This record gives sequence, structure tokens and C-alpha cells, in this order.
Amino acid sequence: MLLAVALSAIALLSVGSVRADDTVVAVDRLVARIALLPRASLLVPEGTLTPQAADALLSQSGAMIETSVRSFGYTADVLWSRTTLDVAPAAAGRWYLTLEVPNFDWLEVYRVDPTRSVPPERLFTLGDRTPPVSDIASRFHIAPMELTAGTTTLLFRGRTTGSMTPDLSLRQITPLLREEQAFFGLQTFYLGIVAILLLSTVVTFGFSGERIYLLYCGTLAAQAIYWVTVLGTGPGHLWPALAGRVYIDPLVFIIAALAGLILFAHAFLSAARVPAILLRLMKICAFIALALAAASLLSPLRYTAYVNSAIALFVFPAMIAMMVPTAVAFFLGARSSRPLALACVALICAISVGVMRDNGLIVSNIWVLAAPQLGSLIEMLVFGYMLMARWASAQREKEEMQRQALVAAREQERVLERRVADRTAELNAANTLLRTVVGAAPFPLTLSDVDSGTVLFANDKATEFLGLSPGALAGRPMPDVFAHPDARASAISEMDRLGVLREREVEFRSAGGDLRWVLLWMVPLVLDGRNIRLTAFNDVTRMKSLEQDLRDTAELEMQTAQRERAARHLQQQFVAMVSHEFRTPLAVIDGAVQNLELSDARDTPRLDRIRAAVIRLLRMIDICLTDARIQDGELSVETEDLDLAVLVGDVIDGLDPKDGRLRLAVAGEPLFTAVDEGLVQIAITNVIDNALKYGPEQEPVAVEVTATEEGGIAVSVSDLGPGVPEKERDRVFDKYYRASNIAGLPGAGLGLHLVRMIMEGHGGSVTYDPILPRGSRFTLWFPDVGPDQE
Repeated sequence: MLLAVALSAIALLSVGSVRADDTVVAVDRLVARIALLPRASLLVPEGTLTPQAADALLSQSGAMIETSVRSFGYTADVLWSRTTLDVAPAAAGRWYLTLEVPNFDWLEVYRVDPTRSVPPERLFTLGDRTPPVSDIASRFHIAPMELTAGTTTLLFRGRTTGSMTPDLSLRQITPLLREEQAFFGLQTFYLGIVAILLLSTVVTFGFSGERIYLLYCGTLAAQAIYWVTVLGTGPGHLWPALAGRVYIDPLVFIIAALAGLILFAHAFLSAARVPAILLRLMKICAFIALALAAASLLSPLRYTAYVNSAIALFVFPAMIAMMVPTAVAFFLGARSSRPLALACVALICAISVGVMRDNGLIVSNIWVLAAPQLGSLIEMLVFGYMLMARWASAQREKEEMQRQALVAAREQERVLERRVADRTAELNAANTLLRTVVGAAPFPLTLSDVDSGTVLFANDKATEFLGLSPGALAGRPMPDVFAHPDARASAISEMDRLGVLREREVEFRSAGGDLRWVLLWMVPLVLDGRNIRLTAFNDVTRMKSLEQDLRDTAELEMQTAQRERAARHLQQQFVAMVSHEFRTPLAVIDGAVQNLELSDARDTPRLDRIRAAVIRLLRMIDICLTDARIQDGELSVETEDLDLAVLVGDVIDGLDPKDGRLRLAVAGEPLFTAVDEGLVQIAITNVIDNALKYGPEQEPVAVEVTATEEGGIAVSVSDLGPGVPEKERDRVFDKYYRASNIAGLPGAGLGLHLVRMIMEGHGGSVTYDPILPRGSRFTLWFPDVGPDQE
């Protein structure tokens, strides 16, 4: 803060308010350079003053007087300046007016009429955006002037998007050209160093492939373009023709170079223990710098001065964003931060000089212009050293890795030699073991040469199978053992096509002429560069015989099954015929019994027994017919909406026991569901009839019809009979099954089986639950599909 106040005070002392008569420059001798100072200056908005009005304002007492070259900073205003030349007779002649700030857009030069009777005469215009006035190659904007003895008043109108620093001088041509040659030699030396750095970095990138080398090249190139442009070497000597047609503000390159420097430092500091937020801030500053460079390059001319002002204000914060992480890494002991800190100090000094010059805080001269270039060169040399050190470190690491790899390779070679020796011994042992195992294989094996057909090896089983003596096959052609002439060619063709022949059944003929079935395998091998065929075969003659026996047995079973189906069909026809023939006599008997009951009430018990026997016979006929339909898969369920409570009541009434043992209980409203009335009557009748038959004659049988909580309707029948033994409960619904504890009672074992089949046909179920200590409960569950649910 104190440094800024002091520099501002110096600037205020250099630009003061004195009389306008003090703006006289004495041209009294032939010298190399005369600075056009002091001069009166005035900043006004564009288009507000004419040359004549500006001359009048600058002639007044109290105008601002420049006594040394100062910058007015980045401004969009127009600078008017006025100075008077007092030319001695000895100094009259040709002089050259030089604008010694190369990056200045327009400077119009006027000669003021001594009488002020006519407007000032415009002599010429100097600057980057106007054609050159002189053909002399110079880093400055230069124009010849013929000065006569006496006083000459010059008026200047300047406008630029860069720093407003009108450094004006009168020069003699010969000293100027000598100075240009010396300066151009210095710039050539600078560009030579830059070229060497660029070439070495590009070569290093070609070897390493790391992108940081390209980043360094781009940054170095941007800085070099900036300095040769801002110092006039480029437009004045290197590309004067191009400079007259294309103008790019040099601040584009310096701000782009600053972005590259920040990213370069970020790459080195990323490996240090720098807080992540500082590294992230560096990246943000780099992206802002690139955005400002793009804005300066693309913005219209009337906004360029504002963009350049923003660039000037951004430089110091960006440098701080790079210096702070560098300082943190330095205090943490990171080795890469030491040269980076030195480079940052050099860069800070260079940029500080440039910024102070551009903002008028220090005098502008050739040394002030060249000092930042020197600092930039030092910074790029340090960065180049860092890259070379990085490359050298990478090479040392690579050489160390190669040395370690060589040591490891030699050790691996020794280990490999030991392994090869061990492996060779293992292979020899394995070869011996293989011959032993193959020779002892329980099935025939042969190895033969494909090209010559010679048998290389045959185990004892092979020679025994073929009826030869042991060892008789080795070294001899493989005999044709195939029973059919084309079987061998077909087997080899299939092996060639599939790559392997597996489980091919063929007939072999032994040496004795016997035919045998074998299961054949063939596998191609390559052994010591020779094509080998491994052949294995297994005698399956016995298996083929058993297969034939199985086929004969299967055919016999098929014939037996057909006979059984025919017998069942005849049985069903017989049952249907008997049922038809029985129903008519039974109906006659039932009618006759009913007539006898009406005519003679004394024989009612005996008639009731006759009717019960008739009903039982009819029920058994229905059961047989239903079982036959189920067995043939002809059971069809034809449903209609019925009240199960009414249906159960009808069944109970049909059974009509005179002792009143059946107790019906119905819970809830009418219990409708969709059922086949005839089939459900059979199911309910079978369950109730079993309860009556197996329960004690004096004990009641409970029948309940209820709606279940889970949905549906349940019909449960409970008795106090002997129940089903625990071990036999899983089979209670099997066909023809009868419990072991009711063997003395009549029954065929079909009733409960039919009940399960009927319930499954309705989508329901039947379950058995024991009643402890004695009794059984059978529950028929029907899905609830009443009239309101269909």
C-alpha cells in the first residue's frame, strides 16, 4: 500500500500545471535525439474538439504540462498535446519525428499557423493502424520533417486501444539507424535463445510425449510474439508488410502467455502437497486469462480499450494466484517450487515494470521497455531448466528401471534355466509315466503316423483285441480292421472335418474273423513336427446286445400297454352296460318298495333296509361311472350358480337316516357358488356316507356349511369314528387306498379319490384333519364365485 502511494506521488510531481509558454522545446544543435518535452496535454472524449479548439485550450494558462514521458493508462478518450519548437539556424534542416511506442494506433500531427487565422494543417498520421509514412525500417513509427529556423508549433491528436503513452522525439537519421542495428542485434540474440528453447522442447516432446512440453512451447511463443511486437522488432523489421494490413493487439499474446504460465506452474505444483482449493483457483485464473485473450481478439475496436484495461487489472491477481501456491509448496519443502519461485519473482518484476509504465507510474524509455523482456527471458530460461530437470529425472528413473529390469531379467533367466532343467526332467519322467499309463490302459490305444500309416505305438489291449502278439504292430502299417470298406474313409473324413472323432460306433473284424462293435475315438496330434493320429476304441459288443434286448423289451411293453388300453376300454363298455342294465331293475325295486310302504306300514323297517340297499347300489354305479370318466379324461364340469347350503340339505335328505344322526349347521346368508350339481352331490354324498359308515351308530355326524375368512365356502363333515392312522394320512385320497384300521368294513377305496378329483375340477380342494382324541373331519372348500362375482 505504501509503495503504491509513493509511486502515485511521483507521477503527480511529473505532470503539473504551469504556464503554456513553458511548452517550448529548444532545437539549437544537431544532436541524436531531442525529446518533445515539455508539452501541454488534454484528454477529452472522442469527437468533442476540433484541432483549432484543442489548440486554443492547450494555449491557455493552467493547461496540464508533461515534463517527462508518462502513460495515461488504457482509455477510450482522445489525447491532444501541443508543443512549440524553437529551431536555431544551425539546427534547421531534415529531422525525423519518432513515435517511440510501437503499439500505438493513431497519432495525427498538425502544424499550427502562427497567426491562428487558418485551422491547423495536418502533416501526416503515425501508428499501427495507418500506412507507414517513411520507407526506413525502424521499430518506431517515423516521419521526416523539414524544420526551418524560428518557432514551429505542433499539435498532436492521439487515440489508441493500448496504453496511452505518447513518447515523441526528434531524431537524426544516422544515429537512429545505428541504434536500430544495435537493438535489432539484441533482439536477434533474444529470438535465437527462444528458437533454441523451442527446438529443444519440441525434440524432448517427441521423445517423452508429455503435453507439458507443448504448453511450454505455446507459452514461450506467445511471449516472444508479444515482445517483438511491443518493442517494434516485428512490425518494423520482421513483418513490416503484414503489419500494414493486419493488426492484433499484443496484449492478446501476453494474457495468453500468462494463462500458459499458470497452467505450467499448476502441472508442477500438482505433485506437491498444495491445498486443492489453491490449485483449483490457479485453473480458474488460467481460464479467465484465456477468456480475456479471446475477448481482446474478438471485441470491436470501440471496446478494445476497456478489455485491455480489464487485462491490466487482472494481471496482478493472476500472479498472486500463482505465487501463493508456489510459496506454500516452497515452505512445504517441494523441490520443484524453488526454481518456480525464482521464475515467479522474475516474472513479477517484469510485469510490475510494464504495468507501472503503462499506468504512468515510471518514466517510459527504451530500458523500461526492454526490462520486462529481460525478466520474461529469465523466467522462460528457468522454466526451460525445470523442464530439462524433469526430463533428466525421467531419464534417470527410466535408466534405473531399465537397470532393475535387466537385473530382474538376468535373475529370471537363471530361474528359467533352472525351471527348464526341472521341466525337462519332469517331462522325461512324465513321458515314462505316460507310456506306463497308456500301456496299462484298460482299453485299446494306438499311435500312428498319418503320412506313412505306420503304427508308432500300440498297447497290449490293442494287440490282444486284434488277435496279435504283443509288439507285433509297432513299426508296421495299421491293418484294415473295419468290417465295411467305406467305414475307415468315413471316420477319417469326419475327423478331418470336425477336428476330432468322438464315440463313433463301427464294426471291427479281428484277426480271427470275429465281428465286434467298438466305440471309436480319433484325435490328430503333432509330435516333433510329425502328424500323429491317436486312436482309441472300446469293445461295446455286449452293450449293443443289451440295447437290442432293451428294444425288444420296450416293444413288448408297448404291446402290453396297447392290450391294457383295449381291456380298459372293454371294461368301461361293460361297466356302462351293467350300469344301464342295473338301473332299470333297481328303479323297479325302489318303486315297488315305496308302494309296499304305502300299503303295509308293518314291514317299514325291512322295506327301509331294501331301499337303502338300492340307493347304495345306485351310488356305487355312479361312483364307477365317474371314476371311468376321470380315468379317460372325459370329466367335464358344467357349472351353475347354486346355494351350497340347499345342495347339502338335499343330499342329507336323500341319505335320509331314520336315527337322526346327521346334524346340519349353516352360517351366514345364502352361500352361492358355481358348481356342477351332479358331481358335487357325489362328492358330498361320499364324504357324508363315509362318516355314517365308519362312525359309531349312536354318535351324530356334524355337517357345517360356512363362508371362510379367506374367501370361498367350506363344507365340513365331522364324525367320531376311528380316524386315519398318522402314518397313512398322506395317502387317504389315493385311488383304491383303504386305511388299515377299517379292513373289516365294506368299500372299494374310490370314494375319497373321486372327491379330490371333483374338487380339483372345480378349482377347490378337500382336506383331512384328525379330531383328537378320536374322530375325523373332511373339509371341502369351494371358491366363492357367486352371482355378483361372475
